[in-house]
Amino acid sequence: MLSEAEFAFLIITAEDEHMDQALHARENVIHEVGLFQGRLGPKRAIILLEEGCKEFSNIVGLSQIHFPEGRISAVFEEIRRVLEREGVI
Repeated sequence: MLSEAEFAFLIITAEDEHMDQALHARENVIHEVGLFQGRLGPKRAIILLEEGCKEFSNIVGLSQIHFPEGRISAVFEEIRRVLEREGVI
């Protein structure tokens, strides 16, 4: 699948509570972010980050779209604009 992908949206939600009491993404999702960004680059592997989820250090400053907790549909228009910008649609 990765070798055939032109673009990826990586959805990061607050799933795991750590000892610091903060909500974090699951570790497998963090691994997948690195995998897709390494293959496609940060402009074509966009992170969709749920509000309330702690950012991990190596995504700070990269292409991100933030969405309200449980409401990913709130950013559909922004996703469409990214796809148009990159010539996917």
